[in-house]
Order: sequence, then C-alpha cells, then structure tokens
Amino acid sequence: MQKKKELKQEAVRGGRLEFLDSARGLAAWIVLLYHCIQYFNMNIMTLETRVIVPLKIVFNGTQAVSFFFVLSGFVLTASLRDLSGDFDYANYLAKRVLRIYPLYLFAVWTAFFLTPAAGIFTLVQESIIILPHHNMLPPGWTMGVEVILSFLMPVVVIVQRDRRMFYLLMGVVLLSYRYMNPFTFHFMLGAALYDAYRSGYRPAWLLRTGTLLVLVPVCLVLYSWREIAPVVPALMRKVNVILQFISMPEDTLTFYFSGLASGVFIFLLLCADRVQRWLNHGFLTFIGKISFSLYLLHWLFLEAVGYRDYGIRYVPHNMAGLAGLMIFISAVTIAASYLSYRFIELPFMRLGKRVDLRHLLGARTKGI
Repeated sequence: MQKKKELKQEAVRGGRLEFLDSARGLAAWIVLLYHCIQYFNMNIMTLETRVIVPLKIVFNGTQAVSFFFVLSGFVLTASLRDLSGDFDYANYLAKRVLRIYPLYLFAVWTAFFLTPAAGIFTLVQESIIILPHHNMLPPGWTMGVEVILSFLMPVVVIVQRDRRMFYLLMGVVLLSYRYMNPFTFHFMLGAALYDAYRSGYRPAWLLRTGTLLVLVPVCLVLYSWREIAPVVPALMRKVNVILQFISMPEDTLTFYFSGLASGVFIFLLLCADRVQRWLNHGFLTFIGKISFSLYLLHWLFLEAVGYRDYGIRYVPHNMAGLAGLMIFISAVTIAASYLSYRFIELPFMRLGKRVDLRHLLGARTKGI
C-alpha cells in the first residue's frame, strides 16, 4: 500500500498525469457537442423540452468550464509545488501567456474573418484577452478568467503552506461572492485537491458501491443544475427567495454547485485506478493533448457552418441532422486541433520552457 502511494506521488513529480489530460479532453469534446446542440436548436430545428433538456444534461458544456477551472487549479498547484525563494514571477507570467495567448489570438483572428459584421474595434477588444468582450469567439471568456486567476496561483500556493490559513481564506472567498469572481473558489478547490492527492489521502469508503450510488447522482444534479432548474419551477421559486435574501446571483450559485461537483468527480478520478487506466489509452490521451485547441477552435467550424446559412440549407432538419452535425464538427475540429497543437501550441510551449526574463533583463541592464 505504501509503495503504491509512493508511485502515485512520483507520477506527479515525474510529469503530467495523462488521465487528467484525457478527462480535460473529454470535457472539451462535451463542450463541442453541447454547442452543436445549441446551434441546431437555435438555427435549424427547435427541439422540444423533453428532448433538449436531457441532451443538455448529458452534454453539459456550460458547466464543463467549472471542471476546467478546478482542474487548472490542481495542475498549476502541482507545477508550483516546489515554489521557493528564487521563484521568478515574471518568468511564470511569461510562460502562462505563451501557453494561452498565441492560440487564443489565432482563434480570434480566424473568427474575425468568419464574422462579416465585425469591425476592427471589435477585433482589438477581443484580442485583449482579459476584457469582457467575446462576441466573435464566445468560449474565449474563459481564457480571460484562466489568465487572471492563474496569475494569482503562486500566492495561493504560498498561503497553502499554512493549511489553516488556506482553508480560512477559501471560506472567505466562498462567502465573498458579491465582491470576487466565483471561479476563484474553483482554482482554490483544485489546489485543495492537489494537497489531498499529494498527502496520499484515499478514503476507501469513497469508492464503495453504496457511497457511489448516493454521491454520483447528487453530484450530477448539482453539476447540471442550470439545465434541471427550468423544469422544476416550484423549487426554483423557493431557491430564488433564498438567493434574494442573501443577495447571491443565480449564476454564482450555479457555478458553485458545478464547481463543487467537479471537485468531487476529480477526486473520485484521483482515487479510481481502474478509471485512470481506461483514460490512459491512445485516443483519449490524444484528445487530451489537443484539448485546448479542441475547446477554442470548434466554435470556428460552427461559425463556418452558419456562414451564409449553409447549415440551414445542408443540415437535415431532424435528429439525424443533429447527429451528422456533431460527427462533422467533431471530425474537422479534431483534425484542425492536431495541426494547431503541432504548429502553434508545441512551438510556444517549447519557447516558454526556454524563456528566462532574468537573463534578458540582466543583458539589457548591462547594455544601459
């Protein structure tokens, strides 16, 4: 048992956990399918409530962002675990920018050419990743959140050295929903999960059948609250009374629910060796590697389908048409994502590993 624990901890020290990459890839694919459903429902054929609600619950793309953010908190904490006195914050920022911004900029500029009504001012606004303007590339709003909160993660890791202080701060963040971005909680939850994982905490009862039969359905309800809520109006009226009393926006509650559920799902995954082995297989690890491109680029192909009403003309107005749209968008996006991963992501990741602003700034200082 001790040897198994040491091997798992060594897997974190030695590099990435591929099964988490695979899980991120599946989540990105779910976002793609969710947007296909939305596009089909809004532009080709309106789906009945009894059809659209189950589809959106199964392919819950909106709440997948909670999964991404909790996972980002985990991964960034793992990468910063050895943070010490010689940590260079400028280098860390440069690496994060080089990891996120080049692909984002490519996607925004491509979206600009697929959006005839967009002007240069719109392009400039969306190119500045942290601004709340993402009309041409709607999934881009998550990139702004990712950049801002990842910049704060070194502080979170430092605070986490004192566990009491960390969990106190996490509670303050959770209760400060009127003043803070709710996704701050998601990143801190990811950091807490990494702390539990590294310490070797694996409660055996968590994977027992009886526990899972209760825990998984409850988490699925929390995770899909946004899609379930409209079909239970009586319950929602009661919930809204509580939300008004505590001045909490409905979206904040929704993302707190999905963030908590995402944290539970990720922790279950960290404990489930059999599921990890399943996720560590070829195609799933491939999807994991290209997940960032898959997430950002799929919208471009949906825009292309909608360009000059191509979708209305060529996509059959029935469920077979929806299935065909999903397959087509999946295929072309996976192919394009592989190319963008190879020719955009990888070169800039390699550049990020070589970046050392201390040497660069030192050379400039000597020149002055």
